[in-house]
Amino acid sequence: MLDDNTGEIKGEAVEAARAVAAKCQTSLKFVISPAWSRAYRMAVDGTTDGLLPTIASPERRKSLAFPVQPLIQMEMALISKKNDVELQYTGLAMLDRKRVGKLAGGLVTDDFEAYIRSNEVVVFQRHSYLSLLENLIRDRLDFIAGGQKVFQYYADEYGFEDKLQTLKPALGEIPQYFALSKKGITEHPDSSAMYGCLIGQ
Repeated sequence: MLDDNTGEIKGEAVEAARAVAAKCQTSLKFVISPAWSRAYRMAVDGTTDGLLPTIASPERRKSLAFPVQPLIQMEMALISKKNDVELQYTGLAMLDRKRVGKLAGGLVTDDFEAYIRSNEVVVFQRHSYLSLLENLIRDRLDFIAGGQKVFQYYADEYGFEDKLQTLKPALGEIPQYFALSKKGITEHPDSSAMYGCLIGQ
């Protein structure tokens, strides 16, 4: 996340990636993209050297090189607008015939993704976490799903924290990786040792 006071990017995944880079005697320069899908495309095209954070999937492995170990485990949450009744997560069936928002191009959990493809869930994809939160607050969505800490950051930043409730228990935890662009690796053979070190961590 961008710290408005210092202008620096911070966060658990960012700090973990910096620590990996330090072990490999290199440093990282972070580029903030307005949409995750754009950040993904930049890594695939080799415009950037990597993508952080991301989930490993067969499709992503075609264009990105993933290390064996993830950087962090991210808790995935289901969030609703706060009302008089405190909701509890009782299973994916509670999403039937509901308007559910998720990040375009993003993955939540395997069970969640399979369920929304196969059942009567009205899915809306948005290009940013902030857009998801705004649509939830404006009653355009019944639920939003994604990384709990990311939602919490934007809720605190934009004053939404008192208008939201995070359903418990969480949807689950998923491993988040710092993946490298395969195109970038191919185009910079002189840096192969560094890339190998980053992937090997």
